[in-house]
Amino acid sequence: MLDIVTDQNVETQAWEERVAFKRSTLSKPWKLPSSILSKHHNHKPLNPTTADVPSKIKPKPKPIDFKNLPLAAHSVRNLKLLILSHISTLPRFTPAELLSLQNIHFAATCVANHDFKKGVTEREIASILFGALNLLLRDGNIILPNKSSIRLNETFIVVGKWNLGSTVKSAAKRDGKVVVKDLWKKVVSWGSGWEGTTKGVVGDIVEEVLCGIEGEEWVESKSGVWTRLE
Repeated sequence: MLDIVTDQNVETQAWEERVAFKRSTLSKPWKLPSSILSKHHNHKPLNPTTADVPSKIKPKPKPIDFKNLPLAAHSVRNLKLLILSHISTLPRFTPAELLSLQNIHFAATCVANHDFKKGVTEREIASILFGALNLLLRDGNIILPNKSSIRLNETFIVVGKWNLGSTVKSAAKRDGKVVVKDLWKKVVSWGSGWEGTTKGVVGDIVEEVLCGIEGEEWVESKSGVWTRLE
């Protein structure tokens, strides 16, 4: 049997209680035990010895090997991806250092031969490399502090957890959550080349740093917002 609410104050109070319950309970991510997950979602129960072990990080894709690529794939974009796979473990580098590596020099030469057709010089090979670095600058993966034109001995800084990790951890410790958009705005405000950093790159670093904090569990409660589970 349904009761009809005739008192407007009672109805208002009910709505306030509903909103409060939603904020305090329903809007928070729930961490369910594996027994419930396996019962209702066909998940296999976790081994007790591994239940508290964090899930393994997905293996990184293998670097592009230009020796095995068809000629049609000898592009600046693929050269960019090859460089990105190499610099992912470096805090900084120069174009000259990249060209001293056999696989990157070979890849840049392949792209140059594809674009110029009539034989290439070292200067043209360097020009191809600079084109790939410009793409990485545009994507926000690297920064050029001096804002000068690209030269062989110019030092680039790689955007990664080694230079943003402490900023991410500071926000996490202070607020118990990390909002990617707010952190990105802070990074961009540093200037000196950081203004080219993209929100997508910052978001990837936030995930890498937070998921690597020992003894803590973080979830992306909504897009771009990471919350620590208590």
